[in-house]
Amino acid sequence: MRKVIQNKGITLIALVMTIIILLILAGMSIATLTGENGILSKASFAEEETKKKEYEEILKLIANELRANKIMNNWDNKTFLDEFEKEIPKEEKLKEAEMNRKNDETIIVITKEGYIYEVTENKVEYIGKQGGVEIPKLEESNIVFRYNPSPEEQTWTNGKVDVSIVAQTSEYQLQYSLDAKNWKNYEKEVEVQQNGVIYARLVNNLYESVCQATGNVTNIDATGPTATISFNSTNTNTVSSIIATVEQMDNQSGINITNCKWVYNTISGSIGTNEEDYTGGNFTITPEEIELKVETAGIYYLHVLAIDNAGNKKEIISKQEITVKETDRIPPNDAEITLTSTRVDVGSTVTATITVSDEQSGINLEKCKYIINNSLTKLGSDSTTWDTATTLSGITSNIPITSNTRGSLYLHILSVDNENNKTETVSEGIYFAETVPIFSLAYKSGISCGSYVAWPEGWSHQEAGKYYQILDSRGGLSYMQSNQMFDITNFNLLMLNCIGWNDTGCGGWISLCVCDSNGNIAKRVTQNFDWYTTKSDTNISLNLDVSSLSGNYYIRIELQKTSGRYTNAMKAPVTLIAK
Repeated sequence: MRKVIQNKGITLIALVMTIIILLILAGMSIATLTGENGILSKASFAEEETKKKEYEEILKLIANELRANKIMNNWDNKTFLDEFEKEIPKEEKLKEAEMNRKNDETIIVITKEGYIYEVTENKVEYIGKQGGVEIPKLEESNIVFRYNPSPEEQTWTNGKVDVSIVAQTSEYQLQYSLDAKNWKNYEKEVEVQQNGVIYARLVNNLYESVCQATGNVTNIDATGPTATISFNSTNTNTVSSIIATVEQMDNQSGINITNCKWVYNTISGSIGTNEEDYTGGNFTITPEEIELKVETAGIYYLHVLAIDNAGNKKEIISKQEITVKETDRIPPNDAEITLTSTRVDVGSTVTATITVSDEQSGINLEKCKYIINNSLTKLGSDSTTWDTATTLSGITSNIPITSNTRGSLYLHILSVDNENNKTETVSEGIYFAETVPIFSLAYKSGISCGSYVAWPEGWSHQEAGKYYQILDSRGGLSYMQSNQMFDITNFNLLMLNCIGWNDTGCGGWISLCVCDSNGNIAKRVTQNFDWYTTKSDTNISLNLDVSSLSGNYYIRIELQKTSGRYTNAMKAPVTLIAK
């Protein structure tokens, strides 16, 4: 009997067939999943369609809201699209979207995924997705920028620069942007209002860039110039001037200095930038010093019209006001002079207190001076003698005055104001006094128990008794008088000293007098004599105050005898002095 052996493994053919079947099954699964109509492809398509619809709905909602506003506010199409552009960034899902103006009626919105929508007032339409075709690469040189005015010619403007953009190919759409985000189709030159980059690109029908270039606007200056003003003084008058230093500057286009102007007037506020109002003159350099002078008093201000090379104008007004006073043509006040005394002894000192003043331009102390001399006559305010005189130490000054010789001194003060007006003032006379002998007679023995048988030279004698040339009397008046008149203007005392009357008993008096030109007694002092029981000498001391008199007078000494048995006479020594 044949034993049958059973084989439990897989044959090679079976293995191959199994692998083939598995591969067929796997291929069918991959195709189902990833093929053109596969599950994954269909899922991706569905997701993309959802996003496109979602963007479309958002855009339609924005358009619908703005459409109502357009009707209410009577917007035109351009305004509608301007407002539409403002609303796009407010939507979270459209923050990264790019916007292009196709024209004033159409705007193109491109999402971050490249979905392209065409928006007008009446519709929102999906027109395609970027990246569907191969994009050619063109050179930047295919786009050329031209500027008016041109920065290359150093031509500045304070307004706008017109930028023309030229594409070297007409196959694509030329667009421009000022922020590299919001694009517009280029149709005519672009007005640029401030310096910065301007972008240009060529795009295909799906708004994919095939070339991009940048231009640069650098010659707009809208800032305006500045200026600083300083003065060498803020006070003057109608015949004097002050100097203003003006420095003008501009950090962009630079100062057009020869067009800059100024005017000096009493207007504290702005006068504007009309060049015709700036009548003071033009500048030539900066900084520059200009002389300011007016003929009418008031408060003045300097207005500067600064102009830069871009045509910007700016008015700068001085912060400091200028005070212009009327011209001082009035001399200063007479100096106030106070003397501690007007009569002192020789060698003593008198203090003069001086105050100078002026009510218009004020005192110029450096030119105020004084001189001491023996003349009451003014020197004259323009005398060259003042050139070497002593300058006053202050508005109020104390000046010591002394003299070692008899006579009067006078203080002359020259007051000068800030307009060089002058006044000379002369003080009262200060008399320095000393004792002056008029005569002195020696004793001479003779008849009548000692009499003067002579009198001073230049004096005459008038007797009342029988003895000629003897100053005595048995009754009646006898006197001697100066033949020449004495100028007693600066005397204050006449003093007579002698010894008189020699008798066993007598009565009478002796007088010291000053008489005018007609012999009339102006002042007199008298000393009486009593009765004497024995022979006696009497001291005579007469002091006559003549301080109130001035001018020329005669001096007279009178002797009156009223009784007595013998001749009586003045006895030596006899002196007459003045002080």
